[in-house]
Amino acid sequence: KATETIDWGEQPPFKILLVNDDGPPSPASPFISTFIELLSLAVPYASIYVCIPSTQQSWVSKGLNRFGTITCKHLEKGIFPYPIFSGQDLVGHGQLPNRSNAQCTIVDGSPATCVLMAVHHLCPFRPDLVISGPNLGQNCGTSYMLSSGTLAGSIESSLLNIRAISLSIAYDHLPADWTSEEEGIRRSCRTLIRAVGRLWKFWPVVVDRLLYNVNVKYECHPNPQIRLCTAVDESYGPLFAEVHRGSDFHNDAHQSEYVFDKCLFRNDSPPGSDRWAINNGFVAVTPLLPRFAEPVLPSTLADCLNCT
Repeated sequence: KATETIDWGEQPPFKILLVNDDGPPSPASPFISTFIELLSLAVPYASIYVCIPSTQQSWVSKGLNRFGTITCKHLEKGIFPYPIFSGQDLVGHGQLPNRSNAQCTIVDGSPATCVLMAVHHLCPFRPDLVISGPNLGQNCGTSYMLSSGTLAGSIESSLLNIRAISLSIAYDHLPADWTSEEEGIRRSCRTLIRAVGRLWKFWPVVVDRLLYNVNVKYECHPNPQIRLCTAVDESYGPLFAEVHRGSDFHNDAHQSEYVFDKCLFRNDSPPGSDRWAINNGFVAVTPLLPRFAEPVLPSTLADCLNCT
């Protein structure tokens, strides 16, 4: 019920586009259905359009689908997809009520592609606000943010001069069965929606192409405080591990194989940073601009580069 009384300010968002990088509901995308339901309660007067990838698109950054055909599956209002597996293989999607009046389209493309398809071709309105997420897992720190499909959804939207907010839910221990986590899922989604409401209400219109990156711990307090943060400046560390397939695997001296291993997050993040904030029970809000930072170089460099 807390989401029903959010103060969005004098001009609330009437047209919302929701994208993500985890795709339709699945163990890798456990928040999307509940988030749509609670967002619809929080802004019952708003039109919500959902445009999400058909498959998992984590770590794809702001890549676009330049080649091939982009297929878009349009679902009836109030209907949401769920994955159908045969063993480990995704063989299709069924449909179930999403407990909202949101229109949903499933796109064979990246999160950035979903934004462009929705804004220019699919969505019946130009959004006031684009929400990208909620992502399963944190998007804290520069290296992870630059690789994030969730951030890409917001960055692409910001480049279109649309207000955009990325949402991510970090975890210390991944639940073994999300079907028994309804209370935790709803608590996390409510926390994020409250943060979205506050950011919208106090949006600084003087900052052109501003976007926000929001992170919160799944195990957080029901009503945590919001902290404005900077992004931790860090690199990944070794993300991959070599695959060992028995004693004869390396007989071919020209081949070796690696798989994604795990993310290594710093535990000593400096105060005021995004990871420090979530590790201390806050909602971490990092304001961003969709561009590369331009360094301050020595004033003599230009002359040096052109000297003979």
